[in-house]
Amino acid sequence: MKMDRITSAKKNSTRECGRTNFTTFSNPTDRFDTNGLVGDLKLTNERRTVYLPEPADNYVTLFRETEIEVGKFEWSVRVDKAGDRQAVIGVATGSALAQISGKFCDETTGFGYGVNGLFRSGGKITAGKGRDCSLSEEDILFIRLDLKLKTLQFAKNGILLDMVIPRVAPGKYRLAIALVDEGEQYTIVNPTDYLARFAKVQ
Repeated sequence: MKMDRITSAKKNSTRECGRTNFTTFSNPTDRFDTNGLVGDLKLTNERRTVYLPEPADNYVTLFRETEIEVGKFEWSVRVDKAGDRQAVIGVATGSALAQISGKFCDETTGFGYGVNGLFRSGGKITAGKGRDCSLSEEDILFIRLDLKLKTLQFAKNGILLDMVIPRVAPGKYRLAIALVDEGEQYTIVNPTDYLARFAKVQ
């Protein structure tokens, strides 16, 4: 399969920025919320793919359809086409959910992982440990939010990144993506399906 060939080629570089395999549990595949659709953003694939056909003057943020406020939830987002000015993928709650124009992670209640491999929250930027934590086309970013343990974790292509956000505050959280460049495209995919594919080549 095409995806197996891609992940096999990326296997060694992915291990440099993570330590352990990411495990998953059954989770429904999410969709984007049309209420937050602004500017030239386009949704396809039953609202699971977001596309920006024209460059934006400022970042525009799009959120998932429903909110999570108890238990744990996983999302996985495939990079179909990245831009030059670094899109940000993550989760938001509180005041960050109002950041439709601009980056949701500029708020302290927004937690984003940049395509360039940098973590962003409250306007602060933190570099991940290791090398090659950036995301390229066909890479998958996994996001696990556990509101019982109050933690947030990220994984690249099934490998857990050396970055755990502790003491995540209670609240209603949504998946969030901030885009700005012409041609950027990202798709929400099923975590379980993709981890099964990655496991074959690790």
